[in-house]
Amino acid sequence: MKRSVSQSDGGNVVWMCSQMLRGILTPDNISEVAYALAYCALLDKKMGAADLHIAPDTSYERIAEHIYSWVEDGDVLEFVHEALRRVRKGDELSRVYTEILRSTSDEELETFLANMDFAGAAEPYADHSTPEGICSLALRLLSPLSGSKLADLGSGVGSFLSLARREALGCEVLGIEGNRTAAAISKIRLSIPKLAELSRLPENAVETRKTILADSLACGVSVGDMFSLAERGGYDRVFSNYPWGMRTADLSRSSEFAEQALSGKLGYRRPTTADWVFNHLVVDTLSDKGRAVVLMTSGACYNTTDEGARRFFVEHGLVEAVVMLPPRLFPATAQSHMLVVLSRGNKNVRMVDARDLVEVGRRQNGLSADAADEIERRLSSEVEGLSREVSPKEIASAGYVLSPPTHLAKPLEIRHARRLGDVVERISRGATLRAAELDELTVNEATGYRYLMLGDIQDGTVSDELPSLSGIDERLERHCVEEGDVLLSKNGSPFKVAVAELPEDAKVLANGNLYVIKVDRKVLDPYYLAAFLGSNKGMEALSSAVVGVTIPNIPLRMLREVPVPVPPLDEQRETVLEYQAKLDEVRILKMRVRDAIDDARSLFDGEGR
Repeated sequence: MKRSVSQSDGGNVVWMCSQMLRGILTPDNISEVAYALAYCALLDKKMGAADLHIAPDTSYERIAEHIYSWVEDGDVLEFVHEALRRVRKGDELSRVYTEILRSTSDEELETFLANMDFAGAAEPYADHSTPEGICSLALRLLSPLSGSKLADLGSGVGSFLSLARREALGCEVLGIEGNRTAAAISKIRLSIPKLAELSRLPENAVETRKTILADSLACGVSVGDMFSLAERGGYDRVFSNYPWGMRTADLSRSSEFAEQALSGKLGYRRPTTADWVFNHLVVDTLSDKGRAVVLMTSGACYNTTDEGARRFFVEHGLVEAVVMLPPRLFPATAQSHMLVVLSRGNKNVRMVDARDLVEVGRRQNGLSADAADEIERRLSSEVEGLSREVSPKEIASAGYVLSPPTHLAKPLEIRHARRLGDVVERISRGATLRAAELDELTVNEATGYRYLMLGDIQDGTVSDELPSLSGIDERLERHCVEEGDVLLSKNGSPFKVAVAELPEDAKVLANGNLYVIKVDRKVLDPYYLAAFLGSNKGMEALSSAVVGVTIPNIPLRMLREVPVPVPPLDEQRETVLEYQAKLDEVRILKMRVRDAIDDARSLFDGEGR
């Protein structure tokens, strides 16, 4: 049964391939083969006279012969060759290709090739595509004027380029892509509007057709390393959805720029994540009044190892705005990403939280036109809790964190407020042990050595039944807990808090998911601090220090900045006594619950029931 072409699912071409080549192709290959076959079919319809149409006994060689006689672009030829090679069995290829030719019109094939949703396709093409809603938002924020030179660095399968070609009229639109297969797809995608001209030519105008086809594939997409091909100072507007999760150390020394990045000579020490290397390249490619929109990982906006790079960008006025996007806009990841606007001469940075502007989908969320309108509004005006301009001084005080929630939290009103870092002797993390290492250390008999995990903290108290260890290596002793230390979970919300009350003569090793806080008891009672951190206001204070979306966590430097109340000690003691009384009440109630459960389980232990 024939289905109509749909931008969202790839239309009847993908459907036919998946149905007719079931068991021959893996899901990962369906999109690639369908796209190559659709392009071959369109060229056969557009380029060939009646006697050149594919016969029912189509073979791999027969299709290839036609394509090779028409197409001269090496990247496109290699893509088609590799895709068709996956279905070299003549019967299957003939069957599906003949059906595509028979049941799809030129218009349907053109629509499919121009609008194939690679962002929702199987790997690896999703990695080289950007969802339409994000492309549309980026183009709106760039607002290229007629005559502008607009570049997409890492242009993938042409998601942004194809939109820019349609809407940024009068602009020179260029793309640079290192993956040859993705570049070939983008060339095909961008060639479709020009191929429409072929329909108006007589069937025997073969050479004219070949010239138009060659021109259609010369669409400004360069294949190669963006570090080598990007033109310094040459672009008025730049978009880049560069590779995520790359470490700077993994970059190849392919150019002078990459060499400088790896040597830590970009104006700051070599960052851990490559995001800030790509961002530096993007800025370097901008003209004096140019503007860029990049998509980057949220971790690179707050991790400690990239602080120097963020400081460089902020102090040099290169960051215009940071927008935290909703989660799950990209397939196969629940992470929330940052859309960052880069330009020169910025005195402040506009922080925008757009996580609420989500169009929830079953597998992948979307960004609607209304959401883009609201993001533009937040970028131009202050919205309480969602958008405001932040000064470099404020950003510096937060460790150059560029995560919007950090700067948009409403200031808390806390009496006698002081920085947590000013009233503690030490804040350390527990020990990170591999599961195999922990299994090897865990024993059943009591040894005097215990292990404290996050799950051992419940309702403000530490479990009495901590697992025993055979011993604690000397190198791990700095991660041990002492009586009266305040324990705080590092990840997750709501955060767990407790004061360490340890068995006599026991040595307790804390897990790496815990912060161990040793307070200065001359000014702060540990139970008072635990009472505050476990309260609604304390949780709000901790939340202001949180970074990350998928796994919310508090970096140590942010924890030190959390404001806590430090009234006189005699005033603290009144709260401490009340807090300890409530903890005792919790313990008693838990004991009663356990006793009631035991009684219920033993109801049928006696005779006569």
